[in-house]
Amino acid sequence: MIFDPPDWATYELAIMRGLLFLVLVRMIPSAPPRQGPTRPVGLARLIDLSGLDGRIYAALRVGLAPAGVLFVIAATAPFGAAYLAIVVVLSVTLESSQGSMDHGRHLPMVAVVAQFAGGVGYGLADLLDWQPSSLILHDAGRTMTWWTVQATMAAYFVSGVSKLARSGFMWVGEAHHLAVTTVARAETGLLDQPRRTDRRDRAARIAGGLSSHRLIAMLVFGGGLWLELAAPFALVNRVTLLVGGLAFIALHRSIGVFLLLPFRRYQWTLLIFFVNVPYLVVEAVGLLG
Repeated sequence: MIFDPPDWATYELAIMRGLLFLVLVRMIPSAPPRQGPTRPVGLARLIDLSGLDGRIYAALRVGLAPAGVLFVIAATAPFGAAYLAIVVVLSVTLESSQGSMDHGRHLPMVAVVAQFAGGVGYGLADLLDWQPSSLILHDAGRTMTWWTVQATMAAYFVSGVSKLARSGFMWVGEAHHLAVTTVARAETGLLDQPRRTDRRDRAARIAGGLSSHRLIAMLVFGGGLWLELAAPFALVNRVTLLVGGLAFIALHRSIGVFLLLPFRRYQWTLLIFFVNVPYLVVEAVGLLG
């Protein structure tokens, strides 16, 4: 498969980084979570930060604004990405150290870590005088964004492969059982939000219907799996990035209906790097002009 990275304009890259920064700031809590003794999960099983002094976290958070400025400016983007990646990974690991995990924060974290890794990769290529390729583009900003796009699609592809592996390659065939799980989630989710019982009840009705109609359940849950497995094809060119981004946003919207898990930060990440609304607006204005 031959990938053709988009020739992103400077304004596109700056807007992408600026919007990603806003997503990251909103998902980083102002203070580390503090709970009783719990069992670490996720990253914290490797690095347990539950004993970290809260003042260290607070001090690092103070640097978010200047790091964001560095991140948006092309020449200093890798340095800003490094700082943001550290704070975001620290925040997610602290939460995991308290036995809690918000999966909705993972894709933005992958995006900013990939931005940092892309900056490092470009720096090494420049130091070693490597020629531009399908992996290392002509400048740091484009390389960072290209690595983010690839890492995002890799995350979806790995998710699809893991579903097949965990289910013994029976994910689609067992889709109606997944609908039963959906009913349970719909009945227990949002219990602390009584004003939204209508949404929970609607999700329960939809999931109940899927559990009793195996073919429809296979189409709904299997469609998401095949979309994840086809994720690498989104990297072919700018058009496939747009189509892939819209397809995954639609997937998350449907998950929001069925499982009450819209993963809005995932949708924002896709909207920023794949749908790329500023580019579409500029192109539309150009066509109308």
